[in-house]
Amino acid sequence: MLAIGRLSDHKWVRVPFTTVTELFRAVPVLVMMMLLYYGLPSVGVKMDPYWAVVIALVVYNGSVLAEALRAGIESLPKGQKEAGYAIGLRKSGVMRLILLPQAVRAMLPVIVAQLVVTMKDTALGFIITYPELLYLAKQLSSNVQFERPRLQSSFVIGGIYIIMCLILSGIAKWLEVRTNKSPRVRGHGGAAVVVDFGGTEAGGSGIATVADPRHRQGETLTEIIATQQDDGKKHQD
Repeated sequence: MLAIGRLSDHKWVRVPFTTVTELFRAVPVLVMMMLLYYGLPSVGVKMDPYWAVVIALVVYNGSVLAEALRAGIESLPKGQKEAGYAIGLRKSGVMRLILLPQAVRAMLPVIVAQLVVTMKDTALGFIITYPELLYLAKQLSSNVQFERPRLQSSFVIGGIYIIMCLILSGIAKWLEVRTNKSPRVRGHGGAAVVVDFGGTEAGGSGIATVADPRHRQGETLTEIIATQQDDGKKHQD
């Protein structure tokens, strides 16, 4: 939502979304957690440590991912958007069906890297007494009954974080391979549309009936529109 808001053509929508995104990106996660947990009680609002951690992580990493998606959308060729408008899609349809899927695919490594950072940032919750993994390891390492196993606790906790990071990276690789194998444009049949290529000539018509570009597989929308234009010119000749 933040990424789409920043790409809006309306200034009254774009400016607030840009301000919110840049503001949340500039505030460190730990500072945001401490503001929520220790700052809000000073104005009469008491927040549970769990919600302080969740809100801080969602707000910060959401703004970072929004910026990554915005960069991915803007990096796409302008022909993709123009092709969507050419087949009759509205702006929302172009964004949802054409731009966003390609942007997510292009920025998938950045998205997964940020998810790994998010998972590791959960360890900051122990500073505001949230009982997460690092907090429990600290309690275990100070347990006299187990002779304060600080080194052992550090190895176990570090191993758990490494395993979770490897799992996320493996999921990202699997998604990338599966996405590359799937057709870029899925079809559901052989429907046809009528396309007007502008004007008529003697002995011919400026209107051609071609396959609906939304039902063709293996081609980008830009390539489909170019093929339609060639078909229209041949029909006119």
